[in-house]
Amino acid sequence: MLPFSTEESAPGLHITRQGIRLAYYSHGQGQTLVLIRGYANAASMWYSQVPFLSRHFRVVTFDNRDTGNSDRVDGPYTIADLAEDTVSLLEFLNAGPVHLLGLSLGGMIAQEVTVRRPDLVQTLLLAGTACDSDRGLTTDPEILKGFATQPELSAEENVRRSLPIFFSSATLAERALIDEYVRRSLEQRPPPTTFERHSRALQGFNRCAEIRQIRCPTLILHGGADRLLPPVNAERLRERIPGAELKFYAGLGHLFLMEDPAAVNQDILTFIQKAAQH
Repeated sequence: MLPFSTEESAPGLHITRQGIRLAYYSHGQGQTLVLIRGYANAASMWYSQVPFLSRHFRVVTFDNRDTGNSDRVDGPYTIADLAEDTVSLLEFLNAGPVHLLGLSLGGMIAQEVTVRRPDLVQTLLLAGTACDSDRGLTTDPEILKGFATQPELSAEENVRRSLPIFFSSATLAERALIDEYVRRSLEQRPPPTTFERHSRALQGFNRCAEIRQIRCPTLILHGGADRLLPPVNAERLRERIPGAELKFYAGLGHLFLMEDPAAVNQDILTFIQKAAQH
């Protein structure tokens, strides 16, 4: 079992069918729970989830292409390409069917994986995400301005100016939580090209029709005060995925998993355990 620390962990490496080296990390034992991180984030940003969840599952995290210790690539790619990376890793690990949790852009990847390869997914958990990126993303110009990386600013300045987009006002007052988020964000912050390519990958993603085919137990989790991907996105997902459950976290923002990890982690565990009994 690999220790969960950006300073100590040595990743496993998998070469996908597209020839891209993906760095992955395994923690704990038991049924496999795969966590897919969002926009321009390395797997190390799951630090609020892995310590607890790895006491109950074999938790696999990985760096999407262009992030963390995975390969940087030339040229654009799509959510479908990122989903193909995920499928390739799952097949390599011989891990399916897995419990699959995706956050934000990672939730879009998780939807794509589940639609393409339902045999690989036992339960699906979609956190702070949408089935249509163009309709789902806020149109508020001030929020989009805060979300966008400004090349003339330092990495820390960019991280700090985005904080109100990701966290609730109450969480912003929790200095220890915010300082840790900033520190860890800077540890493996990718180059500007990653932000550009992830932004391009988001454009045009729409699986609102296809997710009606999903038959595995599904839990939708969303911050009730998410400013980036407003809560209506969670309602759209629930309307389309047969039998999906929905859990809102009142007053919390886009990164609600990091704002109240104790509640969210317990909800993840309870849902998977309940689904396994049926």
